[in-house]
Amino acid sequence: MARKNKKLGQYFAELMVVIVGITIAFALESYSENVKQDEKEAQYLRALQADLANDISELKEHIDTTNQLISLTGDMFKFIYMKAPVDSFSRRHVTATYSTPYFSGNNGTYLSMINSGDLNLLSDFELRQALVKYYTLSYSDLRRADKFVDELVSNSMYPYILKNVAFHPIEDRIEDSTPLKTNEAINLMGSYFNMLANRNEKYDELVDVCKALDKLISSKL
Repeated sequence: MARKNKKLGQYFAELMVVIVGITIAFALESYSENVKQDEKEAQYLRALQADLANDISELKEHIDTTNQLISLTGDMFKFIYMKAPVDSFSRRHVTATYSTPYFSGNNGTYLSMINSGDLNLLSDFELRQALVKYYTLSYSDLRRADKFVDELVSNSMYPYILKNVAFHPIEDRIEDSTPLKTNEAINLMGSYFNMLANRNEKYDELVDVCKALDKLISSKL
């Protein structure tokens, strides 16, 4: 009987060793998996910050360019209402619309996370919500503003300039300012001026959103 109890004791001891070993193995595997997920999350966060930095850089560049276009368009109105001589209207005053910038955005990391299902790797719910809002609502809002400007330029301003405005073959000016003084031209320029000003406000707002989002991400690293 004593021998039997001894064997049972050895059996349970060996079983406990096996159970403890399996438990430790699972714990180590789980720890290793958590470490990998944490590392992957950190990689995504750094990549998102890089995308946001590129967005800020692009937006600021577009803001500066747009301010120049607004200034040139404002000059046009000033020349028209002051009845300035035709040589006041340089080529760049009329062709400024050709260099109108549009936001392209840098959402590669976000799209990769969405397509792979890795957005859920981000442990912070507030951050996930902020990213979805930024890359869906904010991007869509800005692209609508871009679309309005692009449609005005492509469908109305380009055709009007090509049809009505003659550029001097040698000098940096137009040959006749009369086409710029029609109601149609003034309305087009006024719409362009206002749309650019409104869009620049959206660009400025998005820069602030980018900075706030970058700060939120930094707090998670």
